Amino acid sequence: MNSALSKIIFVTGANQGLGFAIIQVAALRDPEPTYVLASRKRLAGEEAAKKLRELGVTAKIEVVQLDVTNDEQIAAAVDFIKTRFGKLDGECFLSNPAYAQLGS
Repeated sequence: MNSALSKIIFVTGANQGLGFAIIQVAALRDPEPTYVLASRKRLAGEEAAKKLRELGVTAKIEVVQLDVTNDEQIAAAVDFIKTRFGKLDGECFLSNPAYAQLGS
C-alpha cells in the first residue's frame, strides 16, 4: 500500500513493555498501517521488530532510534518521518515514556 494513503503509527519506547505490546496488538488487529517502532537503541529496536515478526505480525514495521530527551534524535526522527512518509497521523502518535530512578 502507498504510504501516502496508509496510516503511519509512531510508538515511542516500543522495543519492550507497553510500547512493544501496543504495536503487537495493534498490528495484529490492523496490519494495514505502517508502524514506526522508536527505541533509544537502534539494535534493541531491530531485535524487537524481529520478535514481532516471530509473534505473527505481518504489518510493515520501520525502526527509528529515538531518545525523547535528545534534541538531535528528535530532529532526526522528524526528518525520517517527513522524508520517508511525508506525514504522521497525529491521532496515531503514541508516546510511551519510561522512567528513571535517580539517586538511591
